[in-house]
Amino acid sequence: MPTVSKNPWQTEVIVSGWNYPERAYGEDGINTYASPPDESTKPEQKYSGFNFTESDIPPSSQITKVEMGAKHYETDPSGYIQYTTLKHVNSLGSTSTYQLTRRTSLTWDWIDITSRETSWDLAKLNNADVRIISEIHSAGGGGGCNPTDVYFLGKDEGGWIMRRAKELKEGDVLLAWHPEKGLIFSKVKSIQSFTGLQKLITLFLPKLKFPSLSKKGEIFEWQPHLTVTGQHQLYFAKKGSRRGEYAWFMLKSEELHTRMMSGEKDFYVGTLWKAETLAPLPLERVDLHEKVETVYKVTLIDEAATLFADQYWHEDLALLKTHGYGLRETPMSMPLLSQLLKQTSYVDTIVLRATYALLKEMQITGEGLTCVIA
Repeated sequence: MPTVSKNPWQTEVIVSGWNYPERAYGEDGINTYASPPDESTKPEQKYSGFNFTESDIPPSSQITKVEMGAKHYETDPSGYIQYTTLKHVNSLGSTSTYQLTRRTSLTWDWIDITSRETSWDLAKLNNADVRIISEIHSAGGGGGCNPTDVYFLGKDEGGWIMRRAKELKEGDVLLAWHPEKGLIFSKVKSIQSFTGLQKLITLFLPKLKFPSLSKKGEIFEWQPHLTVTGQHQLYFAKKGSRRGEYAWFMLKSEELHTRMMSGEKDFYVGTLWKAETLAPLPLERVDLHEKVETVYKVTLIDEAATLFADQYWHEDLALLKTHGYGLRETPMSMPLLSQLLKQTSYVDTIVLRATYALLKEMQITGEGLTCVIA
């Protein structure tokens, strides 16, 4: 039997917390996301306006099955287990919720809601009230961290500073990016460390050229890179249809590695340009390796803010020193922008799917009855 799927074109906040909810209008890998601060807060977003027409489902047909679906995944790094829930409110106002299977990468899950209405027609499909809810439950665990040689960008009385997590203390001031306020300074709330076998992802930008401070007239090359744990979130972008337009989204580093290894290209990473604004730079490659490592998670007082970070290996520091650069005057006007991972639900898209049967009418002569058969 034919099946038709439609995305929503309308959305409404029921309980605030879902960021960029319009991103769920289409399947493009750019997600709406929610990070509940506690177990009592459950962000809820309504989707409707599915725009089924008679061209999709002919009038001479019967709708036999209706499903709501979400393409989603969850992360839970901070002592909680994260869930994404689908909710349906029928035409009589009755509600049903369905906790989806937890996923580690974008995956479709479908819920059959045929029995939620006594019968279905185009009006009920188009007015369907489908909601997504993000909720957390206490658990143990950690994740979304950086290794020892990752530095964070901040400021003190002497100007810009680059400090490793183990050198930070509560109350230190770091530069951060706020989704509404832009660049801000935020104080460190806590620093946690975890030691064990880690799945580490290293991102490499193209080599950049810088003037030597100690060797007049010389130019040297340096390749920015950043290592994070596999569950760590980063800002990435894809080029839009217009020149200079980029679609920004957050992606788990392990999923980025999988997508690039499968052949997907042209990812851009968010960088800080001259300590003034964000700019996209192309991502050259992503490496994955596992090792026993101590990793650190730095949390800011402003939980919505995102830290800037960069990584200096021993050979990087030696190269920079050769050309007269220290950590206060490194050529890093563009440290990578990394999102400290919180327990988060990610939803790429919401879909309503209807299955229907084409009907034939047979007039039963002499009975004055009409028998409708498939």
